[in-house]
Amino acid sequence: MRWVICWLLLPLVAWAEPLLKPTKEQFTTDESVIIEFSELPGNKKDWIVISLPTATAFKPGDKRQFTDAQIAGNLDFGKIDVGKYEARLYFNYPTGGYKIQAKAPFEVVGTPLSEGVATTNEITLTTDKEKYFINEPITIHFTGAPGDPKDYISVPRPNSHPTFQPQNWQYLNGKKSGSITFESLISGDWEARLYFKSTGYKIQKTLNFIVTNPETKISTEKTSYTTQEPIKIIFNGLPGFKRDWLSVISADKDDAVFDKTGEFTWETDGVKEGEKEFPPLKDPGTYQVRAYYDYPTGGYEVKARAEFTVIDPDDKDDEDEEKKEDGEKKSDEEKKEESENKPDEEKSEEKPVENSSEVKTEESKEETPVEKTEENKTEEKPKEDSPKEEPEKPKVDKPKKEAIKKNDGEKKVDAKKEVKKLESLSSTTENSPSSIKEKNFFEKFEKLEQEHRHKEKETNPKVDEPIQEEIIELKNDPQKAGKIILPDILLPDLPQWK
Repeated sequence: MRWVICWLLLPLVAWAEPLLKPTKEQFTTDESVIIEFSELPGNKKDWIVISLPTATAFKPGDKRQFTDAQIAGNLDFGKIDVGKYEARLYFNYPTGGYKIQAKAPFEVVGTPLSEGVATTNEITLTTDKEKYFINEPITIHFTGAPGDPKDYISVPRPNSHPTFQPQNWQYLNGKKSGSITFESLISGDWEARLYFKSTGYKIQKTLNFIVTNPETKISTEKTSYTTQEPIKIIFNGLPGFKRDWLSVISADKDDAVFDKTGEFTWETDGVKEGEKEFPPLKDPGTYQVRAYYDYPTGGYEVKARAEFTVIDPDDKDDEDEEKKEDGEKKSDEEKKEESENKPDEEKSEEKPVENSSEVKTEESKEETPVEKTEENKTEEKPKEDSPKEEPEKPKVDKPKKEAIKKNDGEKKVDAKKEVKKLESLSSTTENSPSSIKEKNFFEKFEKLEQEHRHKEKETNPKVDEPIQEEIIELKNDPQKAGKIILPDILLPDLPQWK
């Protein structure tokens, strides 16, 4: 009878469903999450796990505990980060498999900071700037993380798949806020992404930024070298990779070609700017110096280049001579152009005085002006091919004529006095050859001068004036006697004066 009763009650015990229940529907991040259970079969490896609602039955999560053959009781899972969760019950691991026997949802929220002020746990991602150079450290600041050691930030290209795992990523190591630094990002557009483990590694926040190449410049000290001169290179703006490098190569070679002997290639060892001297190039031609980044990662993409020529030393001498001739020619042309562009007034100021006697003669003419007669006007006209008619004698009033004769007589007397004075000056050196020549010159000069005046006196009353002025000039310096300009009528009969 007793066995019959037990057989009848056994199905009722087997059909009882296990129960899971959190002690609260909502916990804070400062509270331990406690899960109560009952009606378990009592296996030693029955187990309960805290999972995300989106987690699969086969991968429920890492927060798990065994019941240790208890049929009823509770388990303390400690503090859990903000998020929505569910407790799941599995029987007899691993024999029982991954069939969920029971589950219970709950939520974890943030802790109040102070009375009346609740934390929003705002999730943020920021960088120090929007644009970076390659090989420059990139620091990303974050806040609002749950604090799980497996939360992480990754830096993939924009628009890549949400679950794509790039090479550049780092765990937050349990930090809820802080900073992490990435390095060695190549140029281009990038996107920082924040993932929480508690949300099944869904993207919580994104941030875009740009990495660009620095402004690299490279040049040679000169544009042309001889085959005997070393090549000096000046560079700046390299990113600073340890294996940035420079190459000197013929200009017609491909960018991927370089001197593998190392004589004309050089790694900078992280130097961003400076100078480098390469040995002379033996063959004349056109060459280039090229700058590359981060060998071998940077490949053979030329970031900057400068062209120069190498010539034979003999050709350089010819080239220098041509440059000198061109410079002299250019200088002469500039001087000529400057003189042509000068105003007429400046040119007249710069014109040297040819003869002081001429200037004095002009001044004397201005001091004693005489009215021009019709005959004088005709003399000033340019000569024509037709035969020149003899000029008519000027009609002069009798009083004026007498005054002119009187002046001529006075001037003649003054002229004779000047000649005598000159003779007396030269008498001190009568025995010298030069004094003899001077004496003969003045004797013949006086004779010719008298004949000339007698002949031309009536036609031109002013014939005495130039002679008088020139004699006065001789008084000051007898040595100038051979250099003065005399009337044309006297010149054929005068001796050559040195």
